[in-house]
Amino acid sequence: MNLKQFFILATCTTIFTTCFQKEQYTNPILLQQVIKTVEANHLQARPLNDDLSKDFFQHYLSTIDPEKIFLTQKDIDQLQQFELSIDEELKNTSFQFYTQTRNLLEQRVVNASIFCSSILATKLDLNKDEIFEMDVKKRNFSSDKGALKDRWRKKLKQELLEKILIDNTAISTLNFEEKKAKAIQEIKELYEKKFEELVNKTGEQAFEEYVNTFLKIHDFQSSYLSAKEKEKWQVNYTRSFVGIGVRMAMVNQYPVIQNVIIGGPAWKTKQLEEGDIILSIAEANQATIELYGKELKEILELMKGAQGSKLEITVKKQTTETKTISIIREKIDFDLAKSFLLEDQQIERRIGYIQLPRFYAGEEGCSVHVLKEIETLKANGMEGLILDLRNNKGGSSGEAVELLGYFLEEGVVMELNSRVLEDIDGIAQYDGELVVLVNSNSGSASELFSGTMQDYDRAIIVGSPATFGKGSMQRFYTLDTEESTAKLGEVKLSIGRFYTASGRSPQLTGIVPDIILPDDDLFVPTGERAQEFVLKSEKTQLKERKQTVNTNPNKDQVIRLSHRRVERSKRFQLAKEKAQKIKERQDNSTVNLAFDQYTIKKKKEVKEQENYKLIFSKIDEFNISLPKELATGDSLTILKKQPWIKKLESDPYVHECYRIINDMLG
Repeated sequence: MNLKQFFILATCTTIFTTCFQKEQYTNPILLQQVIKTVEANHLQARPLNDDLSKDFFQHYLSTIDPEKIFLTQKDIDQLQQFELSIDEELKNTSFQFYTQTRNLLEQRVVNASIFCSSILATKLDLNKDEIFEMDVKKRNFSSDKGALKDRWRKKLKQELLEKILIDNTAISTLNFEEKKAKAIQEIKELYEKKFEELVNKTGEQAFEEYVNTFLKIHDFQSSYLSAKEKEKWQVNYTRSFVGIGVRMAMVNQYPVIQNVIIGGPAWKTKQLEEGDIILSIAEANQATIELYGKELKEILELMKGAQGSKLEITVKKQTTETKTISIIREKIDFDLAKSFLLEDQQIERRIGYIQLPRFYAGEEGCSVHVLKEIETLKANGMEGLILDLRNNKGGSSGEAVELLGYFLEEGVVMELNSRVLEDIDGIAQYDGELVVLVNSNSGSASELFSGTMQDYDRAIIVGSPATFGKGSMQRFYTLDTEESTAKLGEVKLSIGRFYTASGRSPQLTGIVPDIILPDDDLFVPTGERAQEFVLKSEKTQLKERKQTVNTNPNKDQVIRLSHRRVERSKRFQLAKEKAQKIKERQDNSTVNLAFDQYTIKKKKEVKEQENYKLIFSKIDEFNISLPKELATGDSLTILKKQPWIKKLESDPYVHECYRIINDMLG
């Protein structure tokens, strides 16, 4: 054994000893309160029996070892004795399964740290032809320690290949071997930090995972929040923040831009776009912070800062070019309803368009704002209306009910826990042609609105194969008790279902549009359908709902005409091709770890992504403008809407909705 290997082993042994000096933290009162609250209030409280015990067993293991890189099948076999007894432990507030699993996991984290150190200290063969499964859901637990070490070797090799390819353009001054050495060192430092965090995880944090397992096997939407986490949730839910205006996701240990918020600081640079990998950031006159391997929530906090402060961001473009971009942080407000006028040079009709980001409430909720936008558009001569609810995940059901009333004279608009809610004013504030645009991220109140409009045949619904599939309602319950002086936190529980006017539940199935347009989610399960534990769909006796406001008599013909256009559209056929590629990658999720093969695959993906940008290229005949009253409004409002004009002029989904309304008008 050389000195370096001795040092690694000594360090890991110290960590190992530290683990077993810790007594596992449990909180019986918290667990008792959670169980009682669920049994008293959850929409479908599960009995504490063997079925629940089996689900708890499987879900907890996937929570503590989601990538299957710590535990082996032998470990699972050892824990199998608890599979049918967890329900009894929950009843008796005992923690044998929890304690033994945590102790075993801590041992395995130490083993993994030894694997990781020894693998990175050896020469990894980057030319060896071998296959690695990237989809963690498709992996089985490794049979034994030898197989687990080999999984770690392949995992680290894949991360090394990815990092070298990124560094190829980011650090052009180094040769290949220098880039490889640098990448290995950074991966080593990353995992040293990750192992340290796992070992030092507080007892409270670990126990919260256990408590949340009980809630998650009831349904996807239920969860536990400690007092501190609830406070963070409240802040994020109710206020704006100062930042750069991007949404991100972690891919291969790097933050990747998923969306650039229109009108935000990042958008104004005209240099950041979806798919860019953020390599590092730096405050003015301060050291650069490398983002490789950091937690997403930590990166989000680093992006925030004082209004007017400068942030330098280095990104790797999909073209493999590397850029450093200066961004001035600004206040990012929640979006409100906004409207535009759409015109097509070949058709020459003015169609109104309203984008509603969420069903927000307040002194002036979204229903008040949408009504103002409708009146403004009517004054500007609109002949039909598109209401865009894409990515609108819901919000206030009261606002949705109010909004539904604007398009109906009267009638049932929602059923909720045996209550029937109606529109009774006898007035339809808008009685013209209506198209509602949705996608797989349109959830909850968006599904109530689009589903009820469909029930009354009041609008044609257009979009993804189905909406999100959230037909449940949640409520927070405080867990504080007289026996405990400390704040126990809160649980969010699903307490009821809502139904559209005809009695349909959008839960799980979502709302299926009348006209489906190809998008990224065309062939893959999304929304609640993609989750393991969800409330099932509930079939009820549907009620026929009628109304006299614009019933789309030529609906079948309109649908046929749209299908014909989509089949002939290069943009939509390209979108369909992209969706097929997404499905193929999901089905074939292995990668070849030979450097040449890995590089060829990555280059092919980059080329495909460049080609797919044509889907959202400028539509020459499509013109977007502000209604006259807004065009003469304050300069700040106009400035904020200008980015949306450019976005809409390149949006084939909105353009097809325009043409659908034109067909409805005859």
